[in-house]
Amino acid sequence: MAVYLSQVQLLPYERTCEVINELFGLTLSQGSLTRMLEECYDQLEEPEPIQLIRAGLVEAEVVHNDESGLYVQSQRQWLHVMSNSELTYYDYHLKRGKAATDEIGLLPLPLFKGTSVHDSWSSYWGYTQCQHALCNAHLLRELTFVHEQLGQGWANRLIEHLLSLKAQVQGQGQGQAEGEGLSSLRACQLDKGLESYRNFLAEGLAANPPPSGVTLTVL
Repeated sequence: MAVYLSQVQLLPYERTCEVINELFGLTLSQGSLTRMLEECYDQLEEPEPIQLIRAGLVEAEVVHNDESGLYVQSQRQWLHVMSNSELTYYDYHLKRGKAATDEIGLLPLPLFKGTSVHDSWSSYWGYTQCQHALCNAHLLRELTFVHEQLGQGWANRLIEHLLSLKAQVQGQGQGQAEGEGLSSLRACQLDKGLESYRNFLAEGLAANPPPSGVTLTVL
């Protein structure tokens, strides 16, 4: 339970010890928790060979890419990840950008040709052999800023539209994809949703015209 609370629920060591004490009346020190984690680590089964994980991700249609700061032996580094619903590949590097993902081999893998979903970090766009999709959580965050800080109503309407499409996929009953055993919206629903999406983007471009000499087109 202590290992679960610490590693899955991500409670700090001190709070994990407090929970164990309150639930079971046992005094658990942070040193003892550390030893428990080390013992579990030693008993972990070997993961699938790295080359199999990488090979599976190369062939995937859609993957998720991200990076997050961490410390390795008190030195600030970056944890890079490439994953889908079944496979996850981690590695760490001193750098955050494309030099790191090139060296680690996350997107080349070699020459991943599916769709990479990411937070629009500039280094990802350097991989032109694959398709790109912006993470919706980050997109909603940006739209919230435009609506709340810049006062542009189209951004809030686009948020509502995206959440409505998500509800159509995950809802229940007639017309909802998952409720009918489908993995995506029907073609007619998707076409209608894309038409509205493009209209919102066009409205956004009109409210935020690009610099002189730059032409942007809504596809």
